[in-house]
Amino acid sequence: MVNAVSYWATFNNVQLNTIPNLQIYSIMPYNPNRSLNILQLARISARKLSSAFYDSRQIYISLVINAGSRIALDQALDSLNAILQGTEQTLVISQSGTSRQYTATFAGPPTVNNPSVGDSGVAAPQGGYYDITLTFECSDSFGYDTVYTPIYNLANQSGGSLTYPYNQGGSADTQAPFIQIQYTGGGLGAGTVVIGNQSTGQAVSITRTWALNDIIQINPQANTVQVNGVDTAFSGAIPFFGLGAQTIYYTDTMTTRLFKIFAYVYNKWV
Repeated sequence: MVNAVSYWATFNNVQLNTIPNLQIYSIMPYNPNRSLNILQLARISARKLSSAFYDSRQIYISLVINAGSRIALDQALDSLNAILQGTEQTLVISQSGTSRQYTATFAGPPTVNNPSVGDSGVAAPQGGYYDITLTFECSDSFGYDTVYTPIYNLANQSGGSLTYPYNQGGSADTQAPFIQIQYTGGGLGAGTVVIGNQSTGQAVSITRTWALNDIIQINPQANTVQVNGVDTAFSGAIPFFGLGAQTIYYTDTMTTRLFKIFAYVYNKWV
């Protein structure tokens, strides 16, 4: 019997539920594999040092095709197999009352559930009923919101040393917001701009001659730091932030400046 709860999933930009006679009845995304390393220590009070990290994640999607005939079943499986061929594709699933996004590859073959008799009363090889579980291997162990959470969108910022507190959601202990600075006025000119995490000091530092309408973009998803859409030289590192109360900081060595800041984050989930 198919679960009454309605689930959906999109892979390779196609929603699986749009295949005729296919229904998803279970999605299990909570399977991150965590590796634990223990090092033995000598001549100190603590005898061991532990470190843990996530190295892989599997997502299981169970579905039935109840087509009524073997020909209709084959046609549905043809459509499903065509969708599943892509590697390192975006997998979006219904999860926790909303949707989350993963980067995944289908790891076949599917597991066949209840292979003998289905709702049609006919075994799958002869009839049109097929109950299977698909396994997707994720290259990134974390899931992400499909809609970003805004942090700041402020104009007319004029200080040379400013802080922007915010509250970081999700459940992963490191998150990286997108940060954009656009200069709209002031003297500008030669100087160094630093944007980073006030708590850790992790920051991007850019030195150049600044002009009106210059735009800095720190994009953790693309792992890029750009000025006016072009990769730029910088020192330091793209800042990451923890959970809860966090603070983005901005400093520069220019005499006067006027800018607007736009920042957002796709919350990251274990």
